[in-house]
Amino acid sequence: MKKGLLCIMTALLLILPAIPAKAAEIVEITDDNSAYDRTFTTLEGGEISTQSNGKSKVLIFFSTECLNCINSLKSVAECDWIGSGEVDVCAIESIIGTTPEAVGQFRDNYCTAAGGNIQFSSGDWQGNSVMFQYARKAGLVSTDDKVTTPIIALVDEDNKLRYVFSGNTSASEIKGKLDAMQSGPDDTEDPGETPDPGDTENPDEPENPDDTQTPGPDDTEDPDDTQTPGPDDTENPDDTQTPNPDDTEDPDGTLNPDGTQKPVIKPDKDVADKKKKDDKPSCNHVMGESAVVSDATGNSDAVAAYQCIKCGAVLKYEAVSNSAFAVFLDETAKSILNAKGSEVVIDTDIWVSFGREVFDAIKSRPDVAVTVNYVYQGKPYVLKIPAGTDVNLLMDENGFGGFRYIEHVLNTKA
Repeated sequence: MKKGLLCIMTALLLILPAIPAKAAEIVEITDDNSAYDRTFTTLEGGEISTQSNGKSKVLIFFSTECLNCINSLKSVAECDWIGSGEVDVCAIESIIGTTPEAVGQFRDNYCTAAGGNIQFSSGDWQGNSVMFQYARKAGLVSTDDKVTTPIIALVDEDNKLRYVFSGNTSASEIKGKLDAMQSGPDDTEDPGETPDPGDTENPDEPENPDDTQTPGPDDTEDPDDTQTPGPDDTENPDDTQTPNPDDTEDPDGTLNPDGTQKPVIKPDKDVADKKKKDDKPSCNHVMGESAVVSDATGNSDAVAAYQCIKCGAVLKYEAVSNSAFAVFLDETAKSILNAKGSEVVIDTDIWVSFGREVFDAIKSRPDVAVTVNYVYQGKPYVLKIPAGTDVNLLMDENGFGGFRYIEHVLNTKA
């Protein structure tokens, strides 16, 4: 099934225009980061805080199933500044119900190059909550209350929120904004030496700007010389009317008496036409709403395209985060509610948890047992939920329950 998803994504990329892998949006803001105070438990049992401890901090809110997140975190893990110790980098899983084991597997698959310099946490509902807080502050939440992950927040050493990123983001983009945070506004606005005003007005004679305004009597641009040329003057109009064959300035006799180019010369017309075409302004793209070009299934996320509202060009393609999981939950709930027999069998090699709608379906059909064949960390497992089980014991306050947790509860109860 995973191979099928990869084939679909590859086919879309082949038939659709190539889009550079850039962050969907980078928003510069200034806000007191203490308003977003959250603490998370790392995979090793330590703590992650959203607050700065005197160093710049990079907070990456991601999903283990998100392609943008894989690309972004892999880029950060492999960058040359990750091990400098000058910046704290924290990766917080933002999808409710994702287990620490799944986050650990993600880290081991994509971020080993970081050498432990990225702290990981399964943020659960708190991670989801603060991710939306950052995204809303930056105006990165869509009208249907969705965000494009990862959401990346940059906090400076004074605990001020400075930048929020959304989407596929490279380590170099993050580093560029970290440098801007540390350099201050003067450095970013004037990176080079300010030129002397005299240089721009008279680049040939920068130390004597008066020469161009009030030429002296010996100046080569003496108005008297140009108006009343002497008999030996090289700019004598008589010379231009009867050109010397050896004259390097007009070997083909293509100049008018006043020194201008004759308009009948075809190459000049071609150059003018080409310049006219080259000067035609390109579209200043304005991104519109996304449109789904590939629907989600229980195994693959939907794919959305974002187009320019002016010219219609596709600016980027993006997987719709968690859309596949939503389809899986919906299909599972319907299969339980519509069961004809006393047992429903669910097969999945991707998902490892149920949401509230599935538990509500189990509650509505106390006569139906549910068997789940799933894969966890590469190993197959079978979960059996007997008919009539009290589902309130199987889920957390947000309505989610991981298969391994459910199995633990059922075994403990037995």
